[in-house]
Amino acid sequence: MKTKFKGTQGNWEINPIASRNVRCNGRTVANCSSGQDGENEDEEKLNAKLIANAPKILYALENILRWSAHFPPAMNGELHFAENVIKEAVS
Repeated sequence: MKTKFKGTQGNWEINPIASRNVRCNGRTVANCSSGQDGENEDEEKLNAKLIANAPKILYALENILRWSAHFPPAMNGELHFAENVIKEAVS
């Protein structure tokens, strides 16, 4: 399964100036700051890190599904779950 990612194209990265902000091509993709004066700063930074890696995670899931013919039948449930996650992420 190869999908066309419809989100912002390019390298998603943590903004070096605002570590709770994800940017791509000079534009904000996501702002994970809750505005609560750093109360949840660690959690917000981890959320930003996860979001910054979302395109790579999608690519990894697609590769897993491409190799799924080689997996044991017992994994079918997980593979269907991964396929549904990808479909939801790109629609």
